[in-house]
Amino acid sequence: MNKTDKFIFWYNNEFKTDPLYKTMEDTCEGSPWHRERSVAVHTDMVVSQYLLTISTMRNQHEFIHGLFACAFHDTGKPEARIEKYSEARGKYNAFHGHEQISARLWEDYAIRNYKMLEDKFDFDVNDIFKIGFLVEQHKPWELKDPKKLGMLRETLERLRIKPQFNAMCLADSRGRIADDYNEKSGKANDWLVNFNRSDYPREEGHYTSDKILYVPIGASGSGKSTHWHALCQSHIDDGTPLNNFSLD
Repeated sequence: MNKTDKFIFWYNNEFKTDPLYKTMEDTCEGSPWHRERSVAVHTDMVVSQYLLTISTMRNQHEFIHGLFACAFHDTGKPEARIEKYSEARGKYNAFHGHEQISARLWEDYAIRNYKMLEDKFDFDVNDIFKIGFLVEQHKPWELKDPKKLGMLRETLERLRIKPQFNAMCLADSRGRIADDYNEKSGKANDWLVNFNRSDYPREEGHYTSDKILYVPIGASGSGKSTHWHALCQSHIDDGTPLNNFSLD
């Protein structure tokens, strides 16, 4: 099987039996933007929509990034759900911050299933990070500030996940049952056209720096301090000593 077929098998036979998916099955948004029976139904629709975009990707490995991002993009909604009230809508559900929760749930899942992802999809920690970034940025529609838009586009390009981002955002906007569907999906498409236009203003070099920040992450006793001392020595040898911000 190729990687796309492996993903489809994983999605239908492993992910759909995972508690993350089951909690989405038990969560209904019930808003003008989402009339699906559950968040899980919307997720299925988004994955299906993304699968239609394979021809726009450079290779299957990059394509798979977006597929996993689509699978996990709303896994945080059950945890983020709160009930609110307004005169216009009455009682309704809100899911503020679900993008960040979803990204952390993906990272947790990826660490717990690292061997499987490595064996089946050739993933490494960089792939896990890229997918997490896509999940966390899957709702960019309210981003209007040119500087912030430029920073987002610069980051996506440097991570080489801009095509996956575009395809995922389109899949998310199209893979739903919504009031005024055509109008809502049209606005999403217009946003992406503006975001990707070649004459988009940007400041070359504005988001680059020759400074490097090292942030060691690992459990106690995993070798962070040993690595730090070795890193310090290598920089001393190169004539570029490091400044220690914190050893905490």
